[in-house]
Amino acid sequence: MTLFEPLFIAVLIALLTGVIIGAFRWGRGNRAGAIRLLKQLCLWVTAYMTIDIAVGLASSREFHKAGDIQCYDDWCIRPLGARRTHDGLVEVSMELSSRARQVPQGERGTFAYLLDLEGHRYDALSMPTNVPFDTLLQPGQTAMAVRQFRIPTQLGQVHFVYEHGGFPIQLFIIGQAGSWIYGPPITLLHVL
Repeated sequence: MTLFEPLFIAVLIALLTGVIIGAFRWGRGNRAGAIRLLKQLCLWVTAYMTIDIAVGLASSREFHKAGDIQCYDDWCIRPLGARRTHDGLVEVSMELSSRARQVPQGERGTFAYLLDLEGHRYDALSMPTNVPFDTLLQPGQTAMAVRQFRIPTQLGQVHFVYEHGGFPIQLFIIGQAGSWIYGPPITLLHVL
């Protein structure tokens, strides 16, 4: 957990509290006080988002190499490598792990894909043997996962991308991977 994750939670709680207080003031007939409070909230949110976007613009896309670990809260993924199978598919092996201390971890609504060096996207094939990313891992537990991709045979290097589906909460946390401009982190893999 970075310093900015608790800051985001504090800003969100303050924003919700301010909206509730503003609504209460409005309901009690203190409309001027409610409007003044909501204007202050808008200024604080604007300042926070300006900092968030400025940090995103000043940052670059995160690049990793095979074996680097990427964590999202207490759930982690480590792309280990890519190899071409006898049937022409590219198989990417990865280690999933939980660094939680008490609660089982899994990642729902996430997916992985490959990008060639020109930016063409290749989605993972649906295989019944795939260990799902949302498999619950007990604290400290690891599991091996594999995803298969159909990519052109001439590709020797690919970028592995692991991304969260659903609401992109990471865009609102200052300095979080997956910035407004550059997108999620990528891992360079050599296809063996």
